[in-house]
Amino acid sequence: MDVIGDLVWLQDARGLCLDANPAFERLTATKRVRIIGQPLDKVLGPAWTAALWQPDWSKLQSGEICSHESRLTIESVPCLYEITHIPQRDRDGELVRVQSLARDITQHHQRIEQSLHDSRRQLADVIDFLPDALLAIDRDKRVIIWNKAIAKITGIPPEVMLGQGDYAYTVPFYGERRPQLMDLVFMPDAELERRYASVTREGDTFTAEGFCNALHDGRGAWILARVAPLRDAAGQVVGAIEIIRDITERKQADEALRRSEEVLALFIRHSPIYAYIKEVTPTQSRVLQASDNFERMIGIRGSDMAGRCMDELFPPEFAAKISADDWRVVSSGELLTLEEDLDGRHYTSLKFPIVQGGRTLLAGYTIDITEHKRLEEDLRQLTRLDPLTQLFNRRYFFTRADQEYQRFRRYHHPMALCMIDIDHFKQVNDQYGHLIGDTVLCAVAQTLHDNLRQVDILARYGGEEFVILLPETDRQTARASAERLRVAVAKRRIETPSGPVSVTLSLGVVAVDDGPAMTLERLLDAADQMLYRAKQAGRDRVEIRDLGRPLESGGC
Repeated sequence: MDVIGDLVWLQDARGLCLDANPAFERLTATKRVRIIGQPLDKVLGPAWTAALWQPDWSKLQSGEICSHESRLTIESVPCLYEITHIPQRDRDGELVRVQSLARDITQHHQRIEQSLHDSRRQLADVIDFLPDALLAIDRDKRVIIWNKAIAKITGIPPEVMLGQGDYAYTVPFYGERRPQLMDLVFMPDAELERRYASVTREGDTFTAEGFCNALHDGRGAWILARVAPLRDAAGQVVGAIEIIRDITERKQADEALRRSEEVLALFIRHSPIYAYIKEVTPTQSRVLQASDNFERMIGIRGSDMAGRCMDELFPPEFAAKISADDWRVVSSGELLTLEEDLDGRHYTSLKFPIVQGGRTLLAGYTIDITEHKRLEEDLRQLTRLDPLTQLFNRRYFFTRADQEYQRFRRYHHPMALCMIDIDHFKQVNDQYGHLIGDTVLCAVAQTLHDNLRQVDILARYGGEEFVILLPETDRQTARASAERLRVAVAKRRIETPSGPVSVTLSLGVVAVDDGPAMTLERLLDAADQMLYRAKQAGRDRVEIRDLGRPLESGGC
């Protein structure tokens, strides 16, 4: 007991000191011989006794150890002590002595507080790096998070908004205090849901679109909002968090598409955000913290990822790339944005360095952009295809044909171009109606497509006209291809609600190999002249010209 640096003393059941160590002597400034046999309050005084001696006598008498924490000021220095009382009983179970130990836990407590402070700072850094506006409220609907992105779109800095309640956070969006989407986390409200253009629910997460009339100096803006509850360790709802994205430009694009009768249904759901903090070395990255929604991506909750390296979570090649990118961020101190593919999903990630206790860590987040990528591809197809026949449209034909024509000019390989018109198509429309006419157009387009090579470029040129560019095709092959198309369409009986319909084609073809230089527009004009010649000669025929030879008479 004499070599222990903590305070140690022994007393009997009556409260008289039986023994004490040197540390206790120094605290009381009293020799041990004068302490022994004295009541504790006489040795320490009332204030110190109240701080050091707070046992639960009923627990001590039953043999239970009691402990508590007390703040003491020793030599003008505030200290935090953990005090433990250990009962000693005789054979009959009667309490005879109590041994007490007071340990100075000041530094340990300070380390815990510093670690908690660092964790909060890291979380604040991650939140402020998010590109989307983010806010959170507690159960009393006071603002507890107001990140840089939301400060930017509202013009209100965090120091003004944090701690505000009574719907103060709705004023920058609506110009008044009013319930909003986060209230649905606490209580269902059908009337509130009707204020938004659409509200969807997935589990306990709500997603909605709405117009905020007060944003952008009163010009207003459409937003996509997603809210979810904040829960305590017991799973009770203690607040709500909301991510807001300005979708005004997207809404304007939707309206433009509707006006042009090319409506594209854009259902962009808020991409889940995967957040993480890592410790990074030149060869490996190790997870320190990660959000639990990683279970959606890799089947492992964030809490189970802590302490694991990349090669324990991802396929080897992908893990090596992640570790290399992480070290690049930490070593250079620069922010890194990249796109990645995993298990058929597309993701965009943002990584950046943070500093904790003198060491540099990596923080970042990842967003699932699979749906966004799919929508981009759909938009690309809309710009390429004719909406009725699903052939290339005229505009995209010129893009592809120009590429092929430049290749022809460079390598002097033969090439042919064919202009096609459906004979007497106006009569089909007049007799059967335009719906039947559309059916005939689509059937002809499919027949042409089915009788061409994969390298041939087929497009709807306009109305009942089609155009084909045939690479690597000389005059003889071009004639045979055009005749094959003419016969295939003439033989086909097109089934319609009004009965079978048959049509024929007139085709004008030009072939060129190493002949005179000319533009693609002149080549098209020459093919159009051949088409006109086929019509003048009675239709249902092919007229062809080799631009390297004199104009021939007759056709086939």
